[in-house]
Amino acid sequence: MLKCAVKDKIQLTINDQSYLIYRSKSTFECSDPLNFLEQVDVYPKVFWESKSCNKTLLALGSLLEFEKAPSFDASEESHSIKFFGMTSFPSKCEKKLNPWKQFKKTLFFLPKAYIEIKNNQQAFVTFYSFDDDLDIDLKQDNAASSNPSKAICQNQTFHPNYDEYTLNLEELFKLFKTTALEKVVFSRTSELTFDQSVSPYFLLKQLIEISSNSHFFGFFPEKDLGFVGASPETLYVRDKNTIQTHALAGTRARSQDKTLDQKFAKELMQSLKDRKEFEHVAVFIKKQLSTLSDALESSDIQILSSASAHHLNQNFSATLKDSITDQDLINALHPTPAMSGLPQNLAISAIDTLEPYNRGFYSAPLGWFSKDHAEVIVGIRSCLVNRDKAYLFSGGGIISDSIIKHEWEELNLKISPLVKLLC
Repeated sequence: MLKCAVKDKIQLTINDQSYLIYRSKSTFECSDPLNFLEQVDVYPKVFWESKSCNKTLLALGSLLEFEKAPSFDASEESHSIKFFGMTSFPSKCEKKLNPWKQFKKTLFFLPKAYIEIKNNQQAFVTFYSFDDDLDIDLKQDNAASSNPSKAICQNQTFHPNYDEYTLNLEELFKLFKTTALEKVVFSRTSELTFDQSVSPYFLLKQLIEISSNSHFFGFFPEKDLGFVGASPETLYVRDKNTIQTHALAGTRARSQDKTLDQKFAKELMQSLKDRKEFEHVAVFIKKQLSTLSDALESSDIQILSSASAHHLNQNFSATLKDSITDQDLINALHPTPAMSGLPQNLAISAIDTLEPYNRGFYSAPLGWFSKDHAEVIVGIRSCLVNRDKAYLFSGGGIISDSIIKHEWEELNLKISPLVKLLC
């Protein structure tokens, strides 16, 4: 049990409701955040490590919960309180395959314990409670984390399989000719079955070791259940009334051969199909931000490279109008054409009709929120682990001149880092 160094009371007004919260602070040593997180029996749990930050954030338990992003009273002090949250991809249908049944569709919460771990392994923990009993047992078990490499993959099933995927895309091609539909981001999940449970914590640890230029995240609602990933895509980062976001689209594989790698990046930059797909995303972001901001700036189009793929990227910076909330930003920016398509309503309808599974938090917003700051990413390059099952998600933009075989190969490329770790 940790000794609380500081205790105080704070008055919070969140989403027009007032709460009296007790807070205490302490420190401890933490050399392995994911092993620590796995050993603490408090749920839900969150792991967060952004590509622009040299610290790790952890959240344990839930004190306050909301169905939309927290809106803070403008007159009160910041208190540096961070909420965590996520909302699922929009869907009106319950599909035959829904691996998300144990998850809430939307959850924004104030954790009972919030922990920041810096490079020197010093962990700063803040406890929150409705009374002055602020003790949570953070005692660690030094036993090694369970190792997913011991689990043997016995079966792999694609939803949809290649034949079904072909029929789905042929249906989309018909819609491109007969409706105003221009683009659909069509996705697939690869369902892996193992001979024993897989640790989502150790899987995330391995993913961090092999990935670059990514946000690392893990959401664990209960024991042996976790949604983890290494996402290259930021929905937005907010610093008071200024936000940063980017348009990300188009994909080419990386190569260990430097000359080939540069060739693939150049091909991507010159590809008319990929530039068209990218332009859909960039125009959408500019349009949405123009209604929320007083000033908007953009960078040149560049190549953004992760460990396994190149992407087209353009950065945007905007100064928000007064009274714009994080929920306003989520509503305006999600899903972008990089996650759904264009026009948005027709693309989401096509996804709902043709995709054979519920996306849940895949390709959906995940993040943390405070009065002065917020960081929200998109849950791609991701995997849902449920005991002896793992669901690997990937999607690609489909337009009228897409080639089915190439699109299927792109889906395989996007899950290849996870496949190598699990199989």
